[in-house]
Amino acid sequence: MPVSFLTIDIDWFKKINDRFGHNRGDEVLTELSCILKRVTRASDIVARWGGEEFLVVLYKANLEDTRAFCKRLHEEARKVKPSSDSTLSICIGVSVLQPEDLVYPDVIDMQINKADEALYRAKNSGRNRTEFYEEVVPD
Repeated sequence: MPVSFLTIDIDWFKKINDRFGHNRGDEVLTELSCILKRVTRASDIVARWGGEEFLVVLYKANLEDTRAFCKRLHEEARKVKPSSDSTLSICIGVSVLQPEDLVYPDVIDMQINKADEALYRAKNSGRNRTEFYEEVVPD
């Protein structure tokens, strides 16, 4: 069964807290949480992963399904307005479980770490984007 792991981070969340206050920051987290619950299926997992990060596990979601989900999630996140003149943006890091990964006893931790690595690549590449983990093979 294809499974994708997504780590999601709110772009510039500290600025939201600093400019509009922690109460508004908490409201933004709640709004994004509601979106995540609404756009995922009952079989998927949605969890707050600390601070302004979330973890989503999509079951029976191949690469194309996951790309479509991430695109939709970016669109939905933009509907959140931290203020009247701003919209929310997020970064998403994705790892897709490969059959050969199933031999490792720490396969879940490995997938989350891969998604996290892709998330940081998204943040370092301009934010408001999705990056998929790709194994770097030395020449």
